[in-house]
Amino acid sequence: MKTTSKLTTRLVLVLALARCHGTTNWRIIHINMPKNLRVTAIQRKLKLGNTVRQLHGAARASLPPPST
Repeated sequence: MKTTSKLTTRLVLVLALARCHGTTNWRIIHINMPKNLRVTAIQRKLKLGNTVRQLHGAARASLPPPST
């Protein structure tokens, strides 16, 4: 039960990351993966996610604020 909740938390984080990153194609590939590979892919994505988030923050800071 504990591992399942941890996995779902990771999955939610990854999907949220994918959504904010604007990419959905890897998510489709991810769903079609075998379960054991899926966990490693999630872990890899989470590690990547931190750098992506940093880049994202830098890119967002350099952009002018959206005109409303």
